Amino acid sequence: MTTELEYHDRGKPATIVSFTGIGHGMGAIQRNEFFRLTQSDYNVLFVRDTARSWYNAVDVNAIRAVVGRTAVTTIGNSMGAFHAAMFALDHPVERVIAFAVQYSIHPEEVPFDRRYRRYAAAIENWKYRTLQFTDRTEYHFISGDDRLESRHLDLIPDGPNIHKTVIPRAGHKVAEQLKRQGRLYSVIYGILNGAEGPSARSA
Repeated sequence: MTTELEYHDRGKPATIVSFTGIGHGMGAIQRNEFFRLTQSDYNVLFVRDTARSWYNAVDVNAIRAVVGRTAVTTIGNSMGAFHAAMFALDHPVERVIAFAVQYSIHPEEVPFDRRYRRYAAAIENWKYRTLQFTDRTEYHFISGDDRLESRHLDLIPDGPNIHKTVIPRAGHKVAEQLKRQGRLYSVIYGILNGAEGPSARSA
């Protein structure tokens, strides 16, 4: 099995699906940057792609079986952000909150970024080489302003349902930086409550 699930059912009508990044095992889920969401007014489902497949090997049906008919928001950081955006293709997702997303890790799509080559080399079946989007979902992409992060963000198309925010003087660990500043959850709850993104320079 390449997809592990940990569900915190609070009996709420809305669920946040949190996709973990490459460094967060389910056994250490309490160290996940979004664990505090389990204290919110949402059910929370943590999803781990054990194959680190950038959504190519995720068991979508297993996730859908848990969230059922609840209203869904997805959230993730880095690889988890890629998953959060892509799940909207397979299930009705109201909004995506994606920190430090990659547009792709496929070498032919992003030859300028070699950071994830060893993970890309392990993917045997590329169903998804790049991010894809649906008009029914609001996307919130929050990235740092260094060169590589900016190049990925620039590849994401513009659209009325696609919101991009750049956090100055932040790199790939933009979520970690916001957390240190005490801003991470105000950003998240702001988006959940209808804001377009954090108060920072828009891309």
